[in-house]
Amino acid sequence: MDDHKRTEMLFSLMSFGIDPFRGSDYSSRTVRSPLLLPQSALAILFCGSLISAPIVVDDFEYIVLSNDWDNPVVNTDLESGVGAQGSPKFARVKPATGILGAIFEGGASDFFVDCFLRIHPGERQFNFMVMTGEEVVYEGATINLRHQGDTWWAYSGGWQELSLPGLAVDVWYHLRITCNGWGASGASYDLELSDAGGTEFTSSVMDLGLFEDGDPSATTAGAFSFSAHWGNSPGFDLDNVTVETIEPVVGGPPLVITNLEYDPAALTSAISWNAVPGTRYFVYASSDLVNWEEIGMRIASGSEETLMEEEVSAGFRSYRVQDYPEP
Repeated sequence: MDDHKRTEMLFSLMSFGIDPFRGSDYSSRTVRSPLLLPQSALAILFCGSLISAPIVVDDFEYIVLSNDWDNPVVNTDLESGVGAQGSPKFARVKPATGILGAIFEGGASDFFVDCFLRIHPGERQFNFMVMTGEEVVYEGATINLRHQGDTWWAYSGGWQELSLPGLAVDVWYHLRITCNGWGASGASYDLELSDAGGTEFTSSVMDLGLFEDGDPSATTAGAFSFSAHWGNSPGFDLDNVTVETIEPVVGGPPLVITNLEYDPAALTSAISWNAVPGTRYFVYASSDLVNWEEIGMRIASGSEETLMEEEVSAGFRSYRVQDYPEP
């Protein structure tokens, strides 16, 4: 697979009198450039150019698992049936010993794991781990994420509840875990989740610093795994898995916000950015810089500039535009 160029930026738009820096602690890769807007609104720009490289790409539609996965691959089989988005096959990570994962050779500072997930009735219905060591294992996790009792949890000195909607059984969900800045101060991760049966992300928790073992601020990520080993897991299903590392583009053209307008009479905002023709741009919005929802997608045409408008009410509003590759 060819490398995908990826860029990201963030605008924060709020009405006069709201603290513009509430919860806006982002990674050192971003650039903050404030400017005044009509009606004393304030915009904060974050931008950067990134490139991603595939580690695992598997839609489970062949007769065997992709050789992108690293040993041990245990008690995980291809199954025929209704996969994500109507596909005829998927992978099942089975109870007790099921594990599926891969190694980041040389370590990874920034990466994402994108998949479709379907859980079944039982106790620990899903378990995902990221380790600092370059070995696919059942334990020793730095990130230890589970779904149990209709609730998402992350382990950090004990299980901590996450503000993501619980999953219904026997329904596909789109899930993305993005890890940021491992091996440097402020390492974190984000979780994004779709509605039941959906493909677009509608819920998220961002900038999580909940870790179990190891120090991600001192060490890069070495491996990840999906596991059905712990908590009397009934096993779970996966489909359309994409795992990619993300690195800064050297000498790449920066993504630049070209205009932001707020109409207080119509209660609308309009954000525009420079664009590459044929590129998909996903636009997310947030009222608290924690929970994000996708509000639209634009495919850049022949124009070098792309526009997105949204109806907004008074208060805090943030926008993020990303040209994620298709998972």
